[in-house]
Amino acid sequence: MTPSLNSLKGVVVKRKDQFTRKQKLQIFRDCFLGQTHNSKLLKIQNEDDIYFRYDKVNFVLKAFSDKPLLISNPSLGYKIDYELTNFEATFSKLSVTKEDLVESYYSGLSRFEEIDNSNEILALRKKAYEGSQVHFFLNLANNIWDKEQFLIIHNKNVLDPKNCFKIEREKDFVKVEVLAKEYKKENINEVASYDLIFNKNEHSGIIFETDVFYVYPDGNNSKIENIVFSGKLSEEKVGDRLPLNYVYVPENEIYNTGILK
Repeated sequence: MTPSLNSLKGVVVKRKDQFTRKQKLQIFRDCFLGQTHNSKLLKIQNEDDIYFRYDKVNFVLKAFSDKPLLISNPSLGYKIDYELTNFEATFSKLSVTKEDLVESYYSGLSRFEEIDNSNEILALRKKAYEGSQVHFFLNLANNIWDKEQFLIIHNKNVLDPKNCFKIEREKDFVKVEVLAKEYKKENINEVASYDLIFNKNEHSGIIFETDVFYVYPDGNNSKIENIVFSGKLSEEKVGDRLPLNYVYVPENEIYNTGILK
């Protein structure tokens, strides 16, 4: 008799998950797509490719995808391929609800395909840029501060940015040194924190957990994972994202987001 070889596939025993996939997808959408009007119209066409892991010791939800996320953004007229390299949402306890969310962070590579460039869409893109994180970092690098743009505030007092940041211009980037304030900080990782007001009415908060970072010509920066936003700026995620070559033209002025002045 000739012996036959039989192979058995490995069996993975999974413990019962405390949270449903629907719950985890909802918090992922909030933290990755955003919570603005634009983000609510976004559609991830291949959500089934997203999978999750939950760190029950540190209360951190992590999301992964082995394939680029295919996202349609009808509000801004783009299709986006997004290669998700990191997503983490940290909670104050064993939870995946927005009420218990402490902070979230994501990173990846995005490719934009324009599908609509009507005047209406162009106006919506301009609105999405104004007051955005990219807008803030470019203004910071170019030392643009006024009541029609961004104001930096502490205890309801408008501060002189020169007392908050030291700016050094290099050939391909701007080095920003965060000048620590002399008051007791609630967060041991915090170097400084401020309130921000854009155009007199959009309120946000910003915490710097790094004392040095670099702003690049496209408005990105080297330590985004160590700069935490709250308020209006924290709501704007992929749903309000624009490609790196987007050119912003304010009234009566030409301003290219691809150039540090």
